[in-house]
Amino acid sequence: MENLINDLKDKSLQLRSRFLENRLVLYGAGSIYVLLWFLFSDFLTSLWVAVGVGLGWLAGQAGKPDAP
Repeated sequence: MENLINDLKDKSLQLRSRFLENRLVLYGAGSIYVLLWFLFSDFLTSLWVAVGVGLGWLAGQAGKPDAP
């Protein structure tokens, strides 16, 4: 039983690292989540959250040093 738990733990860590390394999959999953959120939530609330996320992203980009 302990081997099974260790195997599942190792496989989940490998899956997590592969997920985080592949930007296309990462952005695709995020896009699908946002799309489903827009479809199944109140539109005005979603609009304000989208504005807030956009402003947060812009603030994060402004804090990054320029690329060489």
